[in-house]
Amino acid sequence: MNAEARVATGNASHYIKVLCNHFSRKVTAQFDATQGNVQFPYGLCQLSGDAETLLLQVQADDAQQLEQLKDVVGGHLEKFARRGEVITVVWQDIP
Repeated sequence: MNAEARVATGNASHYIKVLCNHFSRKVTAQFDATQGNVQFPYGLCQLSGDAETLLLQVQADDAQQLEQLKDVVGGHLEKFARRGEVITVVWQDIP
């Protein structure tokens, strides 16, 4: 099962770094300035970005794990938003 969210931001590289660094304290995470991968026990999150957009893609084996991934990744991104930047993550399930 898969889902993705496209977040309009000029700070995609910053958020990739912050999220991957944060998650790497408990799970395997790898990243560079334009992309990252985080392997959770319940699924995978791939992050990529350019000058205008941060793309979050999550993949899990079942609906419950997918919802958990969306909650964890989206919730952390919204919490880590830079001052003055409001981030709302809207997920789209991919059939």
